[in-house]
Amino acid sequence: SGYDATWLIRDSKLYLMKMTAKRDRKRIKNEQIFPEKEFPLHADWFTGRIHIAVGGYNHATSKSESVIVFELEKGNIVKTNFHAQYEIPSQWNGISSVEDDSE
Repeated sequence: SGYDATWLIRDSKLYLMKMTAKRDRKRIKNEQIFPEKEFPLHADWFTGRIHIAVGGYNHATSKSESVIVFELEKGNIVKTNFHAQYEIPSQWNGISSVEDDSE
């Protein structure tokens, strides 16, 4: 089991462009995962942060050369930050239980 998804940020919104999954070794496509939905889907169920690393990665410091951080509420970008020499949090959605004072 597992899935592959393709995402797009456009016009300050996050979209799920396509998704495939495997169940019992059979490939399942968009329309089977989200019946009666038309793709691309506005990801209005997602609130959190998306980190996109740009440039190199320093293994010694665990920091990326540059990182763009998108903060989203219900699939809409509410804030965008750019960080140099930034360590991406390990949480899946970028929301830490400890406040991030680096911004």
